[in-house]
Amino acid sequence: MSFRLSAEDIKIGILTVYKLNSVVITPISGKYSIYSSGEKIIDVKINTSIHLTILDNCIIVSTDEKNYGAYNSIDFVSSGFLNYFTINSTKYAKKEFSFDDDLNITVVNNCFKFINIVDLEHYIAGVVEAEGGRKASSEYYKVQAIICRTYAICHLNKHKSEGYEMCDLVHCQVYNGKCRNTDILMAASETSGMVIVDERSKPINATYHSNCGGQTINSIDVWSINRSYLKPIVDKYCTSQPNARWERHCLKKAWLAYLGDKFNYPINDSGACNAALNFKQWTRKTYFLNDKDIPLSKIRNDWLFKSSYFSIYTKGDSVVFKGRGYGHGVGLCQEGAMKMAEEGIKFRDIIKTYYHNVKIVNYEEIK
Repeated sequence: MSFRLSAEDIKIGILTVYKLNSVVITPISGKYSIYSSGEKIIDVKINTSIHLTILDNCIIVSTDEKNYGAYNSIDFVSSGFLNYFTINSTKYAKKEFSFDDDLNITVVNNCFKFINIVDLEHYIAGVVEAEGGRKASSEYYKVQAIICRTYAICHLNKHKSEGYEMCDLVHCQVYNGKCRNTDILMAASETSGMVIVDERSKPINATYHSNCGGQTINSIDVWSINRSYLKPIVDKYCTSQPNARWERHCLKKAWLAYLGDKFNYPINDSGACNAALNFKQWTRKTYFLNDKDIPLSKIRNDWLFKSSYFSIYTKGDSVVFKGRGYGHGVGLCQEGAMKMAEEGIKFRDIIKTYYHNVKIVNYEEIK
């Protein structure tokens, strides 16, 4: 017996930040059976708690009534309708994780390795809920569903060497499991299969971020990768949204010491020092000082700024970083798209605003 793996299923490495060696898995809806190496161990009734622990690098399977033995791997295989299950651990007693469809479990370094084999649209709904929030409009959820689906299609080999296709973290797309939001589920269903393609009918790298601060940025200026569809635009919709502005302060001496230590900047030169303390950003690419080309993305990473879109001025003994936006600034601006949707702009037009010369097609047409 194998999973009901189909062209519409995707393998996601889940709970990757947790180091679990004892869990309880409970089927909540549908029909489930447990297999190991193709052999059925047990048919599991709904709401039956399955206890899994690790002993000598094997998985011990038991219920409250019976011990079913030790196995190298375990497969929770669904065959019903609207199948989902929960995962609980005493290590994280206040957390309950819910996932749709099927589950494969092995042991790596004395901890469980979980792979959720999940219907693509169930996965997309879960990602939209995690990445797009729970209070946006249904039209925006359609936008987010399409870009998340496109992004997934483009990155299916990110974790191939680990036995799954994508992880549940920001490294791929944040995925917290089963979606509970009916508006998001409806948006995923209504846009089922829709992806964004470029002029060659290839799925695009549909990058997105929280807020561009009023202007998106060219992909080549962030990642040194030129994409015809990832060109800058002026975005009037996001500038009044929550993440449009930010500000940070630090002591002048700390900022100058950073420039000196990291970039060998001549902080003892008065002219150079003045330039370093008064910077008006025009390009979002580099911090050009005294013939030194310092990447703004490097400064952002070192100082944990919300974006690389900032200017600098002084206030007494302090340096003030006055910033705009949240995220890398490439592709779709989520808060701008949310505002556009609120104002009645349709999902196709929103997508074509942020990605240049693209089309929305069904994946089956290009697969």
